[in-house]
Amino acid sequence: MQYDFETIVQRENCGSLKRSMTPRALLERGLVSFAAGEMDYATAPSLTAAVMEAAKNGLFGFTLKDEGYLAQVTWWMREARDWDIRPEWVTTAYGTIFSVATCIRAFVAPDERIIVQPPYYTRYKQAADRLGRETVCNPLRPEGGRYYMDLAGLERQMADRRNRLLILCNPHNPSGRVFTKEELLEVARLSRRYGTIVFSDEIFAEIVLEGAAVTPYASLSEGSPCAITCTSLGKAFNCTGMNHANLIIPDKRLRECFQRQRDRDHYGSIDPCAYAATMGAYSPEGLEWLRAATQEIRGHSAFVHQYMEENLPQFPVMKNEGAFVCWIDFSALAKQGAELERSLVERALFHVDPGSNYGEGYESFARMNLASTRKQLEGALKRLRQARM
Repeated sequence: MQYDFETIVQRENCGSLKRSMTPRALLERGLVSFAAGEMDYATAPSLTAAVMEAAKNGLFGFTLKDEGYLAQVTWWMREARDWDIRPEWVTTAYGTIFSVATCIRAFVAPDERIIVQPPYYTRYKQAADRLGRETVCNPLRPEGGRYYMDLAGLERQMADRRNRLLILCNPHNPSGRVFTKEELLEVARLSRRYGTIVFSDEIFAEIVLEGAAVTPYASLSEGSPCAITCTSLGKAFNCTGMNHANLIIPDKRLRECFQRQRDRDHYGSIDPCAYAATMGAYSPEGLEWLRAATQEIRGHSAFVHQYMEENLPQFPVMKNEGAFVCWIDFSALAKQGAELERSLVERALFHVDPGSNYGEGYESFARMNLASTRKQLEGALKRLRQARM
């Protein structure tokens, strides 16, 4: 089946956060922003059809993870991620950051801390800050155009019993790095040794480039007693505004502890539209669409890397292996933060997520969204090449 990945989805008059963030100069010219982790084209037809059918039915009551729902989630994990899970491992929640906050409340005492791996999605720290917990950093090491974990540093931090929760992001946001099974096994061994809970944010995990594979962290027996894997429709199916996630927690004690805290956080039920969306997305038709979308993103990634290497080598791009984002080093411009962002927009009509959104020390970087149309990508890179920066 042919899918339309060349028509920009309509963002007007629907409260779109991405549109509100897009500079007026771009909107006036019909250009898109490459900030925000959303696709610029519409989601899978099977998902849309399922939500429309649910709306026509007219029932928006309390909704549970029934046998049918659990069957679809377990089918999806097996077919899309090569992961056999048990239905009882699945726990629903109101999204990824809600789940991070639930873990902090459940497992991190007020005088304890969480570990993050910069550059990182800073809403992890925001959740900790709002709950009065501290955050410590285990920065990733750049080497050969990729990021690698500092496992020695991570062990020192895990050995400190005040550091109770590691937030792992795989594929890594913002760089698109996919951590190998061997790397994850080392994390799992450390987790088991020191009893550190590992929350693995895998919401980008279904989108991988050629030669890469995302190992579900909770599938590793070495780490499963302390493992929580977070999955959702957010990135794979362009549902970032749908506050819903499936947590895969193999360990019964850990799962029950998470669920008790989730319920204390006033969890009610699955949003009926999220239920319908999951059923429509996690289907053979949804998987077909996702594979086509991933193939499109692979082509965009290859194009952006080749174009930048040939025409703008002064701005190195990290080798992304998953997700639909790439991480660009603009330090050659000798501008940082708001000044860099303003210069890119004013001189090249090029709008991306500033590196300062991903932790201190990354003010010369930017994250670019690749899930747009080829026409928009080509135009943006051409403007960047022609700009007098």
